[in-house]
Amino acid sequence: MPTEPDLDKIKKTRPKLSPEVILTAKKQAQKVLSDFSDQIRTIKLPELSFPEVNGEVFVVGHDYNKDREEAEIRRLMLEQLKSQKPEFDSPDFDAGRSILKFAGKEVVIDKAKANRQHLLCKSIFKNMASMRKVWSWDELVEDWGDSKKIYGKNGWRKVYGPANEINDKVAIETGIKDLLEVTTKTVCVNLLYLRKPAKS
Repeated sequence: MPTEPDLDKIKKTRPKLSPEVILTAKKQAQKVLSDFSDQIRTIKLPELSFPEVNGEVFVVGHDYNKDREEAEIRRLMLEQLKSQKPEFDSPDFDAGRSILKFAGKEVVIDKAKANRQHLLCKSIFKNMASMRKVWSWDELVEDWGDSKKIYGKNGWRKVYGPANEINDKVAIETGIKDLLEVTTKTVCVNLLYLRKPAKS
C-alpha cells in the first residue's frame, strides 16, 4: 500500500523563489488574464430566444417598442379601411352570363356547365348569407350536386385551384387580389368587400 507524501518534508526541501521570480510570474499571469478578457469582449454571442410570455416571445437585443409601433400602425390602418365609405357594391354573380360584377368591373368567368369556377361563383355569390359564409370544400362539392367521396382525400384541390383562378381573374380586371380568402380547407368572401347589401 503506497504511503502518503510527507508535505512538511517537501516544503523544507523545495527551493525558495526569489522576489524577482515571483513578480515575473505574477506579471505573466496578469497578462494572460488581460488577453483572455480582451478576447471575451470581442466575442459576439448569438441572440437567445426565451419562452413565450403572455403571447409574446422575448429575444435579447430585439427592439420590442418598434414592433409595438408597427402593430399599432397596422391596426389603425385596418380600422380606417373598415370605416371608409365603400367605393363599390358587394360582388354580384350573373350565373346566366357567368359574369362576376365587382368594383365597377365585369369579370368573365366560364359558363361551361362543368366549370368549377362557374360552380364556385354560383354557390358563394348566391346571396348575402352565402357570401358571409365560410365554405368548406366538401360543402361546396355537395352544393354542386357531387359527393365528396368521388374526389377522395385530395378533393380540396377541386375547390382550391378554381378559387385562386377566380382571384387571378378579379385581380387582372380590378387590381384586387384577395376577393376570396382561400385555404386548403375553406373558401369565403373577404369581409372587407361586403360593404353594401348585395342581392338577397
